[in-house]
Amino acid sequence: MSTTDVTDNADATSAVREQRPETTSGSSDEVPETAPAADDGTDPWRAFAPLTPKRPGWIVRGADRCLDALVRFVSHEWTLAGAATLLLAGAMTWPALRHPQRTVPVAVPDAAADAWRLAWAGHSLTTDPTTFFSANVFAAEGGVLPAAGRLLGLAPFGMIGTGFGSAVLRYNLIFVLAFALAAFGGYALVRQLGARRLASTVAAVAFAYAPWRLGQAGQLDALAVGGVPLALAMLARGHGWSLRSGRRPERRHAGWVLLGWLVAAWQISLGVDVGLPFAYLLLAIVFIMLAGWLLRRARPRPRFLVVLAATVGITATAGVTVAMTALATRISSPVGSEVLAEASTPLLGFVTAPAESLLWGGAHASARAALVGAGNAAMLPGFFLLALALAGLVVSVWRPRVRLLLVLGVGFSALLAMGAAAPEQGWVGFRAMGRSVPGWDVLAAPNRLLVWTTLLLCLLAAGAVDGLARRSTLGSERLARIEQVLRLRASAGPGRDRLRGARTRALTRAGLRLLLVLPLVLVIVEGLPRYPAPMVEVPVALRAADLDEATEPLLILPTGSEEDAAIMLWSVGEFPAVVNGTSEDLPESLVRARALAPSFPTADSIDAFQDLGVRTVVVLREPAARAGYVTALGQLDEYLIASYGLTVVRETSDVLVFTLP
Repeated sequence: MSTTDVTDNADATSAVREQRPETTSGSSDEVPETAPAADDGTDPWRAFAPLTPKRPGWIVRGADRCLDALVRFVSHEWTLAGAATLLLAGAMTWPALRHPQRTVPVAVPDAAADAWRLAWAGHSLTTDPTTFFSANVFAAEGGVLPAAGRLLGLAPFGMIGTGFGSAVLRYNLIFVLAFALAAFGGYALVRQLGARRLASTVAAVAFAYAPWRLGQAGQLDALAVGGVPLALAMLARGHGWSLRSGRRPERRHAGWVLLGWLVAAWQISLGVDVGLPFAYLLLAIVFIMLAGWLLRRARPRPRFLVVLAATVGITATAGVTVAMTALATRISSPVGSEVLAEASTPLLGFVTAPAESLLWGGAHASARAALVGAGNAAMLPGFFLLALALAGLVVSVWRPRVRLLLVLGVGFSALLAMGAAAPEQGWVGFRAMGRSVPGWDVLAAPNRLLVWTTLLLCLLAAGAVDGLARRSTLGSERLARIEQVLRLRASAGPGRDRLRGARTRALTRAGLRLLLVLPLVLVIVEGLPRYPAPMVEVPVALRAADLDEATEPLLILPTGSEEDAAIMLWSVGEFPAVVNGTSEDLPESLVRARALAPSFPTADSIDAFQDLGVRTVVVLREPAARAGYVTALGQLDEYLIASYGLTVVRETSDVLVFTLP
C-alpha cells in the first residue's frame, strides 16, 4: 500500500467520525434524539406514560360537582345554625314531641283553639276558599271565624293532613318550629350586624327562650315572632349594612332585599299585635334611609335591581299590613280598659317569671299572685340577659352611639309594653300612640311589644360577650408573640422564668375564653320550660254519639271554654256546624246559650235555643253532671218534651240527643 492510500483512508475515517453523534462517555449505547436529557430535571419515565391523563366522563364529573356542593352546603354556617336551632328547640320543648298526636305542651283550651284554626284554614283552602272566614263554629252568628286575624300566614300548613290526630300533630310541630325560627332569626340578625358566632348564639338563645315567652306558649301568634329578626337580617344583608362596618354598597344584593320584605309581610300576616308595630318600624327605617340618601352631597347611584326588589317588597308588605289592620278593625270591638289592663305589664312584671319557667316559676309564685292578669303580666326577659345587657353598656363591640340608641329603644319599647300600667293609665305611652298612629287602637296586647325590648337587650348582651371574647383573643395573640420572642432568648435561667410566666398568663387567657361559654349555659338554663303536656281527648260519649245524620247546627252540652275547645277539635273531621266555640271575644249568642244551658230542657232554654237556630242538642251525661246540669240528667219530663215538640233521638247512659222543632 502506498503512502497516498494510507492518507486517503485516514481522511475518510476522520470524516465518518465527524458525522457520528457524540455519545456519553462510559456508555456504548446511543441516546435517541427524542429522549430528554438526564440533567434537565425531567422524569425519563414519562416516556412510558401518556402525556395527558384521560378526562373522566360526564357522570363522574357531575357526581363530583354534586358531592362538592353537598359538602359545602352541609358544612355552611347557616346550615349548621339551622340544624342546631332545630335540635335545641326539640330538646327545650320535648313534651310537645313526646306524644305529638295525643298531647299538647300547654293548657288544652288555648292549644285546641289554635289547632282547630289551622285545621279549618286548610279545610277551607282545599274545599271552598270562599268559606275561609265562615267557620263551622259559632253557628248562631253565621259561622264567624274566631280571631280571624290570627295565624293567617300559617294557613297553608293546615292543608297537610286531616282529622283529629293530624290537627294535634300539626300544632305541636309548629309550636317547636316557632322557637327554632326565633332562635335562627336572632342568630342571623346579630351575625349580620357584626358579632361573632358565640355572641350571636347567646343572643339567639336569650331571644327565643326568654322566660316571658314561656308564659305565652298557649298563643302561637305570640311565639311565632322569628320572622322579625330574620327579615331585618335579610334586609340589612341585602343593603350591605351592619353595625360594625356601616354601609358597604358593594355588598348590596337584590335577592336578599326581596326575601327580607317577603318575610316581613309573612310575619305581619300572623297577627297585628306584633305585625303592626313591626310595619311601623320598617316604615321608619325606609324614611331614615331615604332622608340619609337625599341629604348626602355625593349621592351614590342606586342599583336598579335593588330598587325594584325594594319596591315590590314594600308594596307587598304594605298591602298585607293594610289588609290585616282592616280585618282586625272589622271583626274586633274597641279594646276596653279591662282587656287592656289584663294584657299590660307593670314594673313588677318585668322581674317576675311565669309559672312555666323551670328555674324561676316556683320562686315567683307570690309575685305573680300580686299581679293583675298573672298569666300575661309575668314578663321577665331574663335575669342573666339583663346582667349581660348591663355589662354591654361598659364593654362592647358596638360604638357608644349605638349603645345609647339601644338603651333608648329598650326604654321606649318597655314603656309601650306597660300598656295601661304606664303613668297616667297608659296615656304616657301606649294609649298616646293610639291617638296619633293609625290602626294602633286595634292592638289588644301591649305586652307583645316586649318582643322589641328583648331583642334590643339581646343586642346589648351580644356586644358584651363579643367584646370580652375579642379582648381575650387579642391578649392571647399578644402573649403568643411574647412567648415566641422569649423562647429565642431563653438560653439562661431568667429567660426561662420569664417564659414560664408568659405561659401562665396564656393559660389564664385560655381559661377566660372557656368562661365565655358560661353566658350561653346560663341563658339556656334560664330558658328551660316546665310544660304540663296535658292529654287532648274528645269525650268518649261524643265519639260514640253517632251524629253523622244529626240535623245541624248542633249545641253540645256542657258548654264552656275548656269543653268547647275539645268540641272544636272533635269537629275537625267533617266540620259540622256547631253553636259551641271559644275565643277571646265570645259572641253574645254563645254567652246567652251558656247561661241557660244548665236548665235545659226548660221552657226558657228551649225558646232561647230555638231563637239561636239550634236544631239538635247533645247532652254528654258525665261531663254535664260534673258541670251541674242536673235537670238534663234526671227523669225526663215527657209532657214538657211533647209540648215543645222535642224528639229524643238517642238516650243512653252516656249521651242524650234531642231534636228541636
